[in-house]
Amino acid sequence: MSDLKWWLNDGLKSKKSLVREKPRATIKSDSSGYVWGAVMNNTDSGTSNSVSTHGMWRDDERKEHINVLELKAAMLAVQSLCRELTDCHVRIEIDNTTAVAYINSMGGTHSLKCNDISRQLITWCKARGIWLSACHIAGKDNAKADSYSRKQSIHTEWTLNKAMFKNLCQTFGTPVIDLFASRTNHQLSRYMSLYPDPNAEAINAFLHSWDEYVYIFPPFNLIPRVLKKLVEDQTERALIIVPMWTTQSWYPKLETMWKSQTIHLKLSKTLVFLPSDTKAIHPLYRKLRLTACILSGKK
Repeated sequence: MSDLKWWLNDGLKSKKSLVREKPRATIKSDSSGYVWGAVMNNTDSGTSNSVSTHGMWRDDERKEHINVLELKAAMLAVQSLCRELTDCHVRIEIDNTTAVAYINSMGGTHSLKCNDISRQLITWCKARGIWLSACHIAGKDNAKADSYSRKQSIHTEWTLNKAMFKNLCQTFGTPVIDLFASRTNHQLSRYMSLYPDPNAEAINAFLHSWDEYVYIFPPFNLIPRVLKKLVEDQTERALIIVPMWTTQSWYPKLETMWKSQTIHLKLSKTLVFLPSDTKAIHPLYRKLRLTACILSGKK
């Protein structure tokens, strides 16, 4: 019954034009068992530019059939890269014939999961006036998207244990936005990501003002830059998770910015985890002594 209602309300209204306008953007997407990737060429206004994105699959997503992953990669690619587009034709090229068929047919009956994903994608496009067409591309012609689908950015995906984060929020209050996150590991509903992301509020936290109560669990090599940004933006309150590396050059600066007691997080194999592989153990876990505290960029 729900399928029938969707076809009446959305499917039939999304029928394709007989006259196909030239695509404003062309996307190539691909998926591996761990990562999805995509690249978009935008030819709007007579110019040509390229933008790419990729992300890891959650542990539960990795168990899906490759057809489901390829179709979901296409959906995430469109939702990540076409957020600013409206009332236009977008073409997506995929090296999986099943994904192509489900998009062009706006669903199907063989796989309920593929049907659900294609419906979500078409509904998302319809709300923006985007006409989406799909075509098959040979794997050898999809090399760039394929390369992104094999990038495993594990160092940016380690996530603080959910229960531990909840306890910290009870102690320090709940931050408003997660500055270094992704679709799979964000702790808060509002977050910024490193790459184009379907639900991220913004891309690259360093390009935006930190004028709210922020949560920061950054890649450790970015800690000096984070401290500098907090001062530049005069951020009043930030909940930060950092390693107790007292010999690092940035540590004295960190101490001058403390605005609360520090909480040393109990060392364990599950203190941090990978959403893409929940059984993975951080390679430094025996020495990874993390601390949580409130920082302020104001003097």
